[in-house]
Amino acid sequence: AGRAQNETFRVKATSWLQMMINIRTITVYMICMVPKVQGEAAVSIGGSRSSSSSSSSSNSDSDMTNFVQQSLIVDAKRMGDEAKEARATRAAADRAGKAERAHGKASYALSNKNSTEREMEIPPRRFVPLCDIFVVRETCMDLNEGVDDRAPLGHVSARVLANELSVNRTAVTTLMGALGITSKETEGYTSISCMDLCLKTKHYLARVTVLP
Repeated sequence: AGRAQNETFRVKATSWLQMMINIRTITVYMICMVPKVQGEAAVSIGGSRSSSSSSSSSNSDSDMTNFVQQSLIVDAKRMGDEAKEARATRAAADRAGKAERAHGKASYALSNKNSTEREMEIPPRRFVPLCDIFVVRETCMDLNEGVDDRAPLGHVSARVLANELSVNRTAVTTLMGALGITSKETEGYTSISCMDLCLKTKHYLARVTVLP
């Protein structure tokens, strides 16, 4: 986009300079020709001029010709200077564009570097082991909440498990037998240790499937 704008500016500047030179040349030419035309008209009306008048007119024409040539030389020099200035401006804009692109690349690289460093600083996630004491305690409290709020801390009853699993108490009793939890140990399945229940469930599943 920057190069296109610079090229458009250069074309417009060159066209404007050429137009100004043409206007100046025409103006100078008209200035030179008006006295000459007026002189010729005076000769046709008043008759032939003297030799001294002819010589003076020739000198005047020569002076005007030199003036026009000098004006054209000055205009050409000015156009060259302005063209050089336009090229210098375009070169400066190109350098600025390159510097801006280089700065953008450097900023992008620095941003990626910082992002990578931040990712490296983040410690790896620690997976909680199965039957973690804090997880078991919190889960046991959640199971009893609103169902058996008077249950001993860290224990759950068969009634609570039946309510959570949406089964009857007979199914819970069968599950306890499969896990190896006896009724005597749990006072008729009214006070099952949540940690014992978790560990025996983990061991049972390890025999029949692969745990994550």
